[in-house]
Amino acid sequence: MAIDPRELRRALGHFATGVTVVTCREPEGGLHGATVNAFTAVSLDPPLVLVSLDRRSRLCRLMEQSAFTVTNSRS
Repeated sequence: MAIDPRELRRALGHFATGVTVVTCREPEGGLHGATVNAFTAVSLDPPLVLVSLDRRSRLCRLMEQSAFTVTNSRS
């Protein structure tokens, strides 16, 4: 899926701080998420973001197998 760099830049501009809510789907279909205080944009091309998690966390394990969503915690 192609992502317009201008749209990505505009979306990332809504994250004034590194505090976000990251969610992904569990294998059973439910949602699992966590408040994350280490999030940053890495690159527009290719589109990359960095989310820092403890490797032992459930969210980290789930994100290895599923797409994830990052939401501004103020939303």
